[in-house]
Amino acid sequence: MAARPRTPPTKRAAKATPGKPSAPRARAAREGGSGPEAAAPPASRREAGGTRERILAAAEEAFAAHGLRGARVQEIVARAGVNERMLYHHFGDKDGLYRAVLDRFLTAVVVEIEATLDAAATDPVERLRRILRRYFEAMATNPNVVRVFLHEVLAGWPAQATMKERRQEIDDRVTRRIYAFFTEAERAGVFREGLDPRAAMLVAGGACLIVPLAMPRVQQIFQSDLSDPENLRRVQDAMIDSLLQGVVASPQPKARRR
Repeated sequence: MAARPRTPPTKRAAKATPGKPSAPRARAAREGGSGPEAAAPPASRREAGGTRERILAAAEEAFAAHGLRGARVQEIVARAGVNERMLYHHFGDKDGLYRAVLDRFLTAVVVEIEATLDAAATDPVERLRRILRRYFEAMATNPNVVRVFLHEVLAGWPAQATMKERRQEIDDRVTRRIYAFFTEAERAGVFREGLDPRAAMLVAGGACLIVPLAMPRVQQIFQSDLSDPENLRRVQDAMIDSLLQGVVASPQPKARRR
């Protein structure tokens, strides 16, 4: 009897080990990030990042003009040059996009202030001047975000509840450090005794906000074109000097020689 030909063995699909990621996902995890964008080639990730930034920039303009409720998704995607699917892919919905616009600005400000607090500056007055300058510049160079916050106020703070944890994170990272900084400067006799850091920073924040919110009036008061960076810097320095006068301790009069 003739021998039966052997059938080549069939390759079995590799079974995924429970708890062990597949090869593409493991590779993506090693490269950093997760999901389809992380598994994509670097060029694809750059393209995805560019799409996200375009949507954020377009949304910032729309929210600045109309607020959260008045802005339309169709307008935002038209400005960004993308389809609606990409907006929902990156941000979930319009509310998520709105929070992302606010968070992007807050993150940038926090990074700048932290860098100033970490800088090797021994003079507390100079360090506070740098903090105020960073905050002033953030407001003056991002008028759209300032308008978004104004809409937020007028609408009754619709994002306040959903961003509560983020606000707490900022307090933990920056606000407490600023309080500690004020306390140390007061103990050293550099800042006024009994100064409340909360009141000082609220006054400073209001002063920084007034420039982008009331630019025509500010220009009229200072009789200066604040679209010129040099003129804006002079106004900024004048306002910061005024704020510092309310913070810095007055020098003790020298005793008279007999």
